[in-house]
Amino acid sequence: MIANAIWTPELDDIVSAKCPSHQLIDNALRSYLHFTTNFKAEYLHSEYDVAKCSQKLLQSELFETNKDYVRIQIVYSLMQEDEPASLHVIASFLLFDGKENEPTFEMMNNEGCFPRLIELIKLGKRDDARLHRLLLELLYEMSRVQRISTEDLGCVDDDFVVCLFNIIEELSDDVDDPYHYPVIRVLVGKNSP
Repeated sequence: MIANAIWTPELDDIVSAKCPSHQLIDNALRSYLHFTTNFKAEYLHSEYDVAKCSQKLLQSELFETNKDYVRIQIVYSLMQEDEPASLHVIASFLLFDGKENEPTFEMMNNEGCFPRLIELIKLGKRDDARLHRLLLELLYEMSRVQRISTEDLGCVDDDFVVCLFNIIEELSDDVDDPYHYPVIRVLVGKNSP
């Protein structure tokens, strides 16, 4: 079945590679991002598909034997990447990993991800509404588990808040839209019950 083609032997080979050096880990991560990004439009049709792809890496031998290094490399990728398809896979991985391991969110904060997430969210949902929603969730979760510095909070300007209110306004006729919840959580800044 074509929908399951992303779980091909090629992806299994990438995430199960034995990587005794940082250079080999970097190569495997580049291959993972390249493979998932190139086939995103073809195989990653839903949030479930993207989540499964992230879980594939999180449950892999590559990750299990090199957790700290893989995490920091994925964080660096978030800081440098501009391609929406790659950002979607990166943000999904960080969100799932952070929910299981809150120090991932602390690492993101220490590496300056808060201003970067604000910047990416400000770019808007014009490229990919699913990515935009995922970035909002990642920002919220990262902010929920720790104090954000005053300097980083300075990135939250009027334009950012207006952007969030505009999203809610656009969706005001559909209270069941899944976009409402992440936007409101970021605005209010409270954890869900």
